[in-house]
Order: sequence, then structure tokens, then C-alpha cells
Amino acid sequence: YHDSIGGLLGKSARNFTMLVVFFALLGLTTVQIIATSSNFYILSDQLPKRTWSLILGGLFSLVAFVPIFRHHRFLGVLGGF
Repeated sequence: YHDSIGGLLGKSARNFTMLVVFFALLGLTTVQIIATSSNFYILSDQLPKRTWSLILGGLFSLVAFVPIFRHHRFLGVLGGF
């Protein structure tokens, strides 16, 4: 997306688009971790909600740093077991 904008409007618009997308994804990731930890807390209240957030945030960040799609497929197969 930012490459298309950058090609049409220039480098400064490309950088601005990357910044907007970064903060949008950061906000969505935060909301997803909070929602998932709330769901896990409802299922099992043996751990506090903050601990669930840290555990699940760590797991989600592992997926975010996977470098190529081939590794995503491997994690999908691994997660099936």
C-alpha cells in the first residue's frame, strides 16, 4: 500500500502512509491481545488478566516476527498438532 502511494505522491507521502499503517496495526494488535486475554480469563481465572495478556502477547509477537510465508505455513502445521 505504501509503495503505491509513494509511487504516486512521492517519498514523504510514502513515509506518512507507513507511519499511519504502523500505528493502526499497533492499536489493533493491542486491542486483540486485550480481547483474547479477557476471553482466556473467562475460561480460566487461575491467572490474572494481566498475566494472560503477557503470555498471549508473547505468543502473538512470535508470529509477528516470522520472516517469510513458508515459516507461516510451518507454524500452521505445527499449531494443528
